[in-house]
Amino acid sequence: MKVIVTGQAEAEIRAIGAHIGRDDALAAERWVIATTELCLSLRDNVERAPVVGHRRGVAIRRLVHGSYLVIYSVRGDTVRIHRVTQRRTKPERFA
Repeated sequence: MKVIVTGQAEAEIRAIGAHIGRDDALAAERWVIATTELCLSLRDNVERAPVVGHRRGVAIRRLVHGSYLVIYSVRGDTVRIHRVTQRRTKPERFA
């Protein structure tokens, strides 16, 4: 499996890291690394998160990561990370 992190998801990871970094630079660095590793680990188990909707016939999945959500889809042999956002965001916004 190949994992693609969209530009939007990359920007969200950086923005969340910067927000965390205002209080604790080391915690921010650890969070960014852990989140990136989590995204890349989806190549080994793409079905570990539930389907929360469909978009253009493709299942959208939501993986909980602490206070955040990783929103992704799988098509063929590619995992696409669409968003990394706060948990309180409603999943239907991604479907």
